[in-house]
Amino acid sequence: MVVQDISEEIAAKLFIVLSKLPSVSALDGLRDAISVDLPQDLEKRKVPESVKIPEGVDREKCSYYNYDEAHSGRFSTFGTKGATVDPDHVILRDNPLTFIRDNVSFGSLENQKECVVFVQGLRTTSEPEELAPGMIASQRIECYSDTLNGMKISQLHTGTNLDQPNAEVNVNDTYALKALTTLLK
Repeated sequence: MVVQDISEEIAAKLFIVLSKLPSVSALDGLRDAISVDLPQDLEKRKVPESVKIPEGVDREKCSYYNYDEAHSGRFSTFGTKGATVDPDHVILRDNPLTFIRDNVSFGSLENQKECVVFVQGLRTTSEPEELAPGMIASQRIECYSDTLNGMKISQLHTGTNLDQPNAEVNVNDTYALKALTTLLK
């Protein structure tokens, strides 16, 4: 259905919203300030042989990183103190949802048919607790699983910037951010 007549009230609101749109250059500055580039000194570390890897998971596909953001898009491997597994190792399986439920989930529920995937908030770190006070993401999953009678829950990381310096944003960029915030309300 196409509406051809717009009431004056809607037209006025639309004008107000459009007049608050930030300039393209301000949006570019804001994008540059919150860049998704990983730090130059990013280090990938192998999981030592002394650490038990979940059954069915290839040790070569599990890694530790010195920055939390590098875990983004990777699945937790419970019991490894923060190692995550490459998403391709999980998704390219014949039956990836069964693999997730049976190999990279925490919980003890027998005969569970569902594959439950949890994605932590942007203020919950994947590993060392020193980055942000409170529980690290894998501890939260264990708590949730216990609360849900042992339901198997896997965790897909979003990665955070909590272990990196604050982004520098100039005054013009903050106006763009405020305008976007207003539009999203």
